[in-house]
Amino acid sequence: MNKENIEDQVLKKINLVLSEFKDYEQAFINFKGDIIIKNKVEKTPKKEKLILTNIFKEIIANDIKKNRA
Repeated sequence: MNKENIEDQVLKKINLVLSEFKDYEQAFINFKGDIIIKNKVEKTPKKEKLILTNIFKEIIANDIKKNRA
C-alpha cells in the first residue's frame, strides 16, 4: 500500500464516523499533511469581547465628535 492509498482509507473511516454527528464537516488533509475536522457550529463572540468592542466604538465616536466641533 502506498501513502496516498492509506491516507484515503483513513479519511474514509474518519468521515464514516463523522457522518453520525451533524455538527462536523468532512475531514480533509491540508497542505502540511494534517487531518482537519471543522465544526459546523458557529461560535458566538464572548460577552467580554463584545463589551470591549463597544467601548472602543464609543471612544472613537466621541473623538470624531470632538474633532468636528
